[in-house]
Amino acid sequence: MELSPLKILQVAYKSEISGGETVLLNLAKHLRWRGHHLLVACPSHGPLVEVLRKEGIEVKVIPIKKTYDLMGAFRLSNLILREQVQILHTHGMLVNVVGRIASKVAHAPISISTVHLTRELGSGGRAENIRQRLKGKYYRSLDNFTTQFNDRVIAVSDSVKRDLISQGVSSEKIVVVRNGIEFEGSQVPLEGKNQRAKKKKEFNIGNGPVVGTITRFSKQKDVHTFLYAMSDVVRDYPNARCLILGDGEQRGELENLSDRLALNGNVTFLGYREDARDILDIFDIFVLSSLWEGLPLVVLEAMAASKPVVATRVPGTAEAVVDGKTGMLVPLRNSERLAESIKKLLGNQNLSQSMGKAGRRRVSEHFRLDRMVDETEKLYFDLMRSKKKELRSNSA
Repeated sequence: MELSPLKILQVAYKSEISGGETVLLNLAKHLRWRGHHLLVACPSHGPLVEVLRKEGIEVKVIPIKKTYDLMGAFRLSNLILREQVQILHTHGMLVNVVGRIASKVAHAPISISTVHLTRELGSGGRAENIRQRLKGKYYRSLDNFTTQFNDRVIAVSDSVKRDLISQGVSSEKIVVVRNGIEFEGSQVPLEGKNQRAKKKKEFNIGNGPVVGTITRFSKQKDVHTFLYAMSDVVRDYPNARCLILGDGEQRGELENLSDRLALNGNVTFLGYREDARDILDIFDIFVLSSLWEGLPLVVLEAMAASKPVVATRVPGTAEAVVDGKTGMLVPLRNSERLAESIKKLLGNQNLSQSMGKAGRRRVSEHFRLDRMVDETEKLYFDLMRSKKKELRSNSA
């Protein structure tokens, strides 16, 4: 017999919406639909807060400024006690540390952290100077030390689990729950041909192929390499169009690079778009040139929409994309190989379509949102049962 509905507090790393926040949002919505009592803490007001409240989910804004924000941990522990939270579930390295401290102070029954990336700010491997390296070692030490306060750590992919183990986290404490997406309706129906025609007209796209990405303009995403690859692609396919959706601190730099590469007639920067899924439907090829990933939702969305994916061979992405079957994986920072793969798919429509269909099947079989929610809910119930059994044993 299942336990009663649970009082669950999810804690977000930031109030903008990207991959990790989308996972939290979907999880919160579906757990609430299943009858659980959901409360979400966000570090500031922002898009995530607005969307959660539209979904009828209660949100508390609790400023958390840095990993060692003891005042943030104190505020969070007060919220845990006041709301009688049974499950504390944090998302993202900075709030994972603060959340673990808060759970210890408040004696939260169950504490869980989800690790979406092991190469976030200060996590090492990407540091460019001594100060960053020292900060990285400090963050990792603090992260590893506070993991003892977690009942479980959720890794979103096998590669994240391997990284956590290499950083000293016990394998027995880690559970892999792979990211999932809404599969039903992820592909525009045949009647969407009119919608596709409208979108192409909106962006003044003729009959040429469309290559695109949906990303964040940051060092991690390495959009520079994608632009260099497109400068190669358009030499062979001068009517090819490249649509880049997203925003970030590197936008001006990337637009300047596009100018220098004389790509203005081929590349269009669209910024953040709420109709991103509709625009994805007019892509012929989806590209992601990241330097590192956990398990990118955007790749799953592209595969679910039957788009062949050309991406860098990084752990996480490589767990979603099967090289040669659902897309093509290329080395990091290699614009030549990236361009070669894009051109190969542009020149072989049968291959492109077969990879797109195979990708959609793969998402349906392995990366559905209901599976992610099922596994997370089961973990909650299993831990609550274990905790109750432990309490009965101690009181005997």
